[in-house]
Amino acid sequence: MKIVAVILCAALAASWHRSVRAEEIRPDFGGIERSSDAAETYRLNALKIVDSELSNSFPTIFGGFGNWWRPVRGTFGDATTYDDFFRKMGRDDLGQQHRQRQAVAATLFWSGVIVLAGGLGFALPELVNPHTTRAEVGLGLFGGGVLIMTVGANIQPPLLSEEHAQEMVNGYNRQLQIHLGLQPVAASTVRDRLPLGLSLSRRW
Repeated sequence: MKIVAVILCAALAASWHRSVRAEEIRPDFGGIERSSDAAETYRLNALKIVDSELSNSFPTIFGGFGNWWRPVRGTFGDATTYDDFFRKMGRDDLGQQHRQRQAVAATLFWSGVIVLAGGLGFALPELVNPHTTRAEVGLGLFGGGVLIMTVGANIQPPLLSEEHAQEMVNGYNRQLQIHLGLQPVAASTVRDRLPLGLSLSRRW
């Protein structure tokens, strides 16, 4: 069980830095989608934060439900990855932290799968006599595997809180308007919520 303890300690270390503040953005508009009209160019590239009912990329039995945000772009809400979001903000440092968290979550989840499978391999042949040492070790590994998978499924992006992400989006859209020669308008504070069925396809 030492390996389970080590993995859980790594998970706690990863989750300790969950809150990251977005002090500033440095957007680069060189790669935006262009149109002949400045207002249309803005509509094609403005970012928005929407709520997703499901937060994880792993089976939901291990991660559960939650109201997590994700970025979309343009009039039709084109899907935007977190990596692309941080890159648009000029915050590669946050993008790197996001990728590290993603790697830790995936490592924990699939390590839990391996531990769980190993536990089943020990326990199943001993079901007729569940009080043997082999069966007890197998059941312990099975429980530890489920715990590790659950932790891995819950240590996931988004790296920032929804409020900080919205602040970044407001700043990005305001600077995009200025870049295109438009008069900045008041930032939106309304977040859209995706229905459950649509949020199932969310990717990191």
